Amino acid sequence: MQSIAEQVQEKSIAVAVHAQTAIRHGCRRAWNGSRALAVKQRRRMAEETGQTVIEYAGILVLLAVLFVAIFGLHLGDRFTNWANELFNAIHNNAPNQNGGTGGAASGGGNGGPP
Repeated sequence: MQSIAEQVQEKSIAVAVHAQTAIRHGCRRAWNGSRALAVKQRRRMAEETGQTVIEYAGILVLLAVLFVAIFGLHLGDRFTNWANELFNAIHNNAPNQNGGTGGAASGGGNGGPP
């Protein structure tokens, strides 16, 4: 017959072995679970489902900033003046149908006779 101390020692060793086995299985399950999660995340990051929405949102933000800059800083008037000057310069230097250049010196650029 075993003494109480020997029985306690055997039981404590058995509990320790069972605890180690449970911890190992738990760690394996946790490791496998984290690996599976990492694989899912990698697949999800490779998909392009959410990228399109973010790209459109970025374009809308850029357009909003552009419109605020144009109308807030009154750049529209400056652009209009610049465009009118550009078109006038092109119109005055463009050749007309008779081979000359347009403008007031050659009879105007309104399409009438020189």
